[in-house]
Amino acid sequence: MIAIESFKRFTLYDIALVVLFACIWYLVNLALDTWVSVEYSFAVILLPLTFLMSFVVHIIRKAGTATMFYLLAALLTLHIDGLGV
Repeated sequence: MIAIESFKRFTLYDIALVVLFACIWYLVNLALDTWVSVEYSFAVILLPLTFLMSFVVHIIRKAGTATMFYLLAALLTLHIDGLGV
């Protein structure tokens, strides 16, 4: 169970830090897409994504930080051709 003290409001600094790490993830993802083949890309991409997520969670230490990071990272790396349109 999560302690009620860990539910705090996000400050502008926290949101900016999450956006910064999501942008770093976007750049890492672009680099890995060009260097790694499609067969191995999923396994290779999980390592830096999880590292960046755990790093930002340890810096901010508020509930919901990982969810916010993954949401922003997913929105940044979403391609319209991946939706099948």
